[in-house]
Amino acid sequence: MDQKKILLVDDIVGSGETIKQCKQVLLNANVFEIKESVCFVNIYNWYKNNLNLSPNDYFSYIGSITNNWIIFPWEL
Repeated sequence: MDQKKILLVDDIVGSGETIKQCKQVLLNANVFEIKESVCFVNIYNWYKNNLNLSPNDYFSYIGSITNNWIIFPWEL
């Protein structure tokens, strides 16, 4: 995967562990560049697990930051 640019997208981030693990797999595969994008960040869960890291400093794009529980149409 040398010289590949990857856009890693997640629908919602709580603690951020899933997207961090995915990023690590890509880094281990020698991806050239990784950008992270997320539709929603649950800010309460984010700061509970990432005390000194703002989601704005981690993600290239954030659709919305919320404290609310998100219910997607496909979950109904």
